Amino acid sequence: MPVGPVDQRESFPRNGTPGRGRSTGTRVRLPTPDSPVVAPPAQDANTFLARLPLTASLLFAIASVLWVMLTDILVELLSSSPDQLAMVQTFKGIAFTLVSAALLYGLLRQATQRTLNQQARAQQNSERLGIALAATKSGVWEWHFPSRTFYLSAHLTDLTGTGRGAAYTWADVLERIHPDDRAQFGNVISQALQEPEQEHSAQYRVMREDGTTAWFEVRGRLLTDADGEPMRVAGVAIDISHTKEKDWRIERLTHFDSLTGLPNRAQFMRILEGRIEQRNGSDTFLLVVRLDISRFQDINNMMGARTGDEVLTIIGHRLEDVCGQTGLVSRFAGDDFALAVSSIDSLEAAQELAGALSQILHAPIELHGKTLSVSIVMGAAIAPSDGGDAETLIANAEMALVRARRDGAPLGFYEVGMNETFRERAFIEQELSAALRNGGLSLVYQPIVRADDQGLIGFEALSRWSHPKLGVVPPSTFIPLAESTGLIADLGSYVLRTACAQAASWNSALRRSLLVAVNVSARQMESDCFVDEVARVLAETGLAPECLELEVTESLIMEDPEAISGRLQRLRDLGVQVAIDDFGTGYSSLAVLKHLPVSKLKIDRSFVQDLNASQGGDAIVAAILELAHSMGLTVTAEGVETPKQLEFLRQRRCQTVQGYLIGRPLPPEALGAYINGSATSLPPR
Repeated sequence: MPVGPVDQRESFPRNGTPGRGRSTGTRVRLPTPDSPVVAPPAQDANTFLARLPLTASLLFAIASVLWVMLTDILVELLSSSPDQLAMVQTFKGIAFTLVSAALLYGLLRQATQRTLNQQARAQQNSERLGIALAATKSGVWEWHFPSRTFYLSAHLTDLTGTGRGAAYTWADVLERIHPDDRAQFGNVISQALQEPEQEHSAQYRVMREDGTTAWFEVRGRLLTDADGEPMRVAGVAIDISHTKEKDWRIERLTHFDSLTGLPNRAQFMRILEGRIEQRNGSDTFLLVVRLDISRFQDINNMMGARTGDEVLTIIGHRLEDVCGQTGLVSRFAGDDFALAVSSIDSLEAAQELAGALSQILHAPIELHGKTLSVSIVMGAAIAPSDGGDAETLIANAEMALVRARRDGAPLGFYEVGMNETFRERAFIEQELSAALRNGGLSLVYQPIVRADDQGLIGFEALSRWSHPKLGVVPPSTFIPLAESTGLIADLGSYVLRTACAQAASWNSALRRSLLVAVNVSARQMESDCFVDEVARVLAETGLAPECLELEVTESLIMEDPEAISGRLQRLRDLGVQVAIDDFGTGYSSLAVLKHLPVSKLKIDRSFVQDLNASQGGDAIVAAILELAHSMGLTVTAEGVETPKQLEFLRQRRCQTVQGYLIGRPLPPEALGAYINGSATSLPPR
């Protein structure tokens, strides 16, 4: 709602004491008589009539009328001598005069009271307006055309921290406007001249005397004289600094990471699209990098979340320092960062910059008197060859990151053909998930026999996947995929339950105890619920605990032997047998090995295949067997394919063997005839 004009004759502050403090702390100041919105009080000379008693005035008028009546009676009673008649007429004239004076007093008093009431109402309205202006942190202003001068109310000078005075020139006010807003200063006045019937507004930053900056919304409209000629533009200026601060905070929360202050993913993608558009048509290159911190969770677990946050902040600052003015750095989530560097002169320079980033980020971090070694994995894509839009470049950099992580490299570049590879991977992942839900997987069982007489002691359960379109998908393809996508836990649960149910069925029919060996993934062993799951499956399937053997890889044990040892002991307490699978490939310490609650070692097939081929291979297998015997452990040799290998193992007292010489993995229906027959004959090969 527009505010009315300001009287030019009233006094406005200009120079003097600077404003005190910020606008948010401005004291509410009641209007004073010199305020442009307060009318002057009535003059004292006009108020004496109002103070006369009204009753006295009425009595005086009644007495005057009675006096006139008395003079008429005296004229009739007295003789009509000229002197007496003149005297009576004189008194009569005096009486008429007094009556007229009384009537005139009544009229004057009524007019005076009306004026005083109007001035009181104006005073109240002015006070209310002043309070409203102070409460809303507003002030009145006007631009006077004839004098080309600004007038500011006392409220406005307090809000802007401007000294008080009578008037301001255009240059005076412009000097107070923030340099970035001076170009649009005067928009309200120019728009008011073009559209006089409307109110116009604009927002400016004002610099106070104390060095602070405040935001103001300025509103105004054109006022004309009686002839319709423009005289002035008047309006209000409202301090909106608090609102702007809230908007700024919302902007930060919406578009920036609260921890590092870096742009978030949405903001990064928006800015990146703009830089790609700027690059189009030029000969420069644009580098996009995705990166994350390897095993960052270990830092949080060992040193606390606060230290982890500090590491993330340091990494973000390092990225900003290296990228410089042409770089854009973002934290997507967790330890997942992205960056883009534009205006690179050559493809080689972009590749060199990516390499330099990798080296700098791998530098140790000094924090709280400790040195932290941080391992960064990066994937890079370069425009225009690797993509022409933000989504494509980010996706291709992500593919390069996945490839680098899989290959154990600190940096990888996108290559043509990765898209097809990842599309195939995504399709297989989707189909594997569906197969787990819909029973599309199956188990085969490879026999485990005694080395001395080849008597059957049990089977190792192995998963198989036959897809209607993909055909037979080898375990070397879908098991690593399951591990990387988190499906390995579901796959492991399926194998455990199915194998235990099958072994329980065999043992019930044969009235004997065949062993079933099941491989355990790292994801399963890391779960606190795994031991409970094993106990539940045994109870539900009815398999005796001693008929279940869980195989844990040597490399998994060596990653965290204390934690794994605790879970292995709980499994042993259930009565389950525990074997170290692929023994000899994980470089386990004998000091660690002798304290592990395991019952068996399984020699990796790579060592068995070297038997009788080299003295080194023979010596390694012989040493493993001797070690196991000294520790009271059973040994199973995997991958036995020739009679000579079997004979070597038998002579060195290897208890059990498995491999293609003994029997290939077969589905349970192919093993039925053998299981129901003699236990000393070998299953078909």
